[in-house]
Amino acid sequence: MKVKTQVTDAYLKKMRLERELEDLNSRVITAEGEYERASEELNNGVVHSGSSVYHNSEDGCVWFVFKPTMTDAEISSACDRLGIDVGGDRDRGVFDDNDWDCSGKTLVDPAHIKRTKTRVLVTQHWYVDV
Repeated sequence: MKVKTQVTDAYLKKMRLERELEDLNSRVITAEGEYERASEELNNGVVHSGSSVYHNSEDGCVWFVFKPTMTDAEISSACDRLGIDVGGDRDRGVFDDNDWDCSGKTLVDPAHIKRTKTRVLVTQHWYVDV
């Protein structure tokens, strides 16, 4: 009976360690993705970025702070490389009442660019068509 308990305990310990290893592997993969995205942003002139999510994840805003020395053309080009839709890509190309058809697609407003002496802020609001 004692051997059976030891085998059971060893098996449970092994399973717990495997779960911990899977969790650590997932964290490493997440950290690598965050590092790659941060490096890509830094290489394109972004000095800070973030996002806010509202209303049960149905809408939100992403924002990027660029170096103040960048021209509008450089910012637009960097936004293209980063996948920020400065033009406001819609699920049908035009934002109208027909876009709200519960498609589940993400609708985005055109990015808003605000320039100050010390930074350039690019914000973009998005919505999920639910």
